[in-house]
Amino acid sequence: MKTIIIANQKGGSGKSTLVTHLAVAAERAGDGPVVLTDTDPQGTTADWFNARAAQTPGYAPTTMETLPETIRALDDAGAAWLFVDTAPALHAQNVDLLRLADLVIVPLCASPNDVRALARMLPLLSAAHRPFVFILTRVNPQAKLTIQTVMALSEHGPVLQPPLRERVAYPTAMIDGRTVQEIEPGGAASSEIAELWQNVKRRFTEKTERLKGEPT
Repeated sequence: MKTIIIANQKGGSGKSTLVTHLAVAAERAGDGPVVLTDTDPQGTTADWFNARAAQTPGYAPTTMETLPETIRALDDAGAAWLFVDTAPALHAQNVDLLRLADLVIVPLCASPNDVRALARMLPLLSAAHRPFVFILTRVNPQAKLTIQTVMALSEHGPVLQPPLRERVAYPTAMIDGRTVQEIEPGGAASSEIAELWQNVKRRFTEKTERLKGEPT
């Protein structure tokens, strides 16, 4: 099982939207079984799941303290992917949480405030020694600031494409536990999420191929 932790110290970065949408995209792509969990006391992802009618992805209740046990149990049960939502307040003692990830995804809005807040997150990512990527959310593709943000982030790590554009469909879908792929299956947002999931998954494929090519 691969564990993907979505984390950012700054609130409002789109963590829960990204967790739920990537999890559903993975199931729709045939990459399940997929499980969600939520270590954020606010419980946005948990509330989304409770409002959801569909049976997949699954949900496993946990806390930051019990997450290691949850990961082991889900792995033993045959889950393929686990997506973990986190609280916006990550501190140095939470480096252990990031160390549980096979990949850490850091969502950010294309704003100076989000880039400045990243300065507090980068030392934690460095200390965790886990692969990480950035994903831009709530993006206006025509804004000059978007390009500047991508350039700034690229100095610290990979920025996965495509960004999630500012679309009404995302908050609308979250209301009743769905995603844009389910409310607008032929829409631009649906294609956006499907492509993003393939690029997230490719991070694991590329790593495997690199390891195969290394001399023994």
